[in-house]
Amino acid sequence: MSLWVLFDIEILGDPPFVALVAADLANPWRWMRINQFGKRAYEKGRVLRADGLPVTARDLALTHDRTTDTEGIWQDLIAKCLEEGLLADEEGTLSVRDWKRWHRKPSDLPEATAERKSRSRRGDPSRGVTRGHACHASEAEAVAVAGAIPPCSPPAGDGSGGSLSGAPSQNGKRNWAQAAAEVLAQHLPGDLSTQERQALARISETGGRVGAPPERAIEAIRTHAYSVAYETQFPDHGIRFPRRVALERALADVQANPLGPVPHPWDTDKKRSNP
Repeated sequence: MSLWVLFDIEILGDPPFVALVAADLANPWRWMRINQFGKRAYEKGRVLRADGLPVTARDLALTHDRTTDTEGIWQDLIAKCLEEGLLADEEGTLSVRDWKRWHRKPSDLPEATAERKSRSRRGDPSRGVTRGHACHASEAEAVAVAGAIPPCSPPAGDGSGGSLSGAPSQNGKRNWAQAAAEVLAQHLPGDLSTQERQALARISETGGRVGAPPERAIEAIRTHAYSVAYETQFPDHGIRFPRRVALERALADVQANPLGPVPHPWDTDKKRSNP
């Protein structure tokens, strides 16, 4: 799943940010690190660790520089951000001021929302679909999803056809479409539209083409349905069709990583050092 943090080009002429850069040319990258913590916490700009505790200068030094030697630099940066009004201190917890300026992804910006509404008024069938990820499944595919479309192909050499947790069986074969719809409904309940059924068909077709196991596509749908359900809890989320957005993200996820998310190099290094 991709998380977006924006670098608003208008800040290049914004006095508080100019003061930040004047203090140290590396401060813009440090500022984005602070925003990364705020984005992952998803607490309206509060800068928190994964365990929910407030982020400290030491935490930032370890994360950004892999050492505590720069803790003093981060303390100075935090003090400067507080002085310039870029950060606020809420009872010992840092928070990014004007959070909406930093955290929205491009498709959620007012201009993008206005464009989607304009396409909707014109009757453009691509309305609400992220450019480049539109589903073009045929009516036959949509009908196939209503029944039991074939699951994604398993990796080469595995003739089992994979397993779909929690999916009902028909004549000994799992009904992938029904399982996917049930997983989607766990987080985003409601009747599937034609476009959403087409999106499911597209995920199945794409998964088979790129060699994704059936459970991989199911897990991608679960992950992104949960993510979209979480995002829509917040005001001005800009997501008009939550289930469709979740399926579009799942499709892109399966296309990019057919066998699952690529492990971070740090995790790989840890495994090598701890066999």
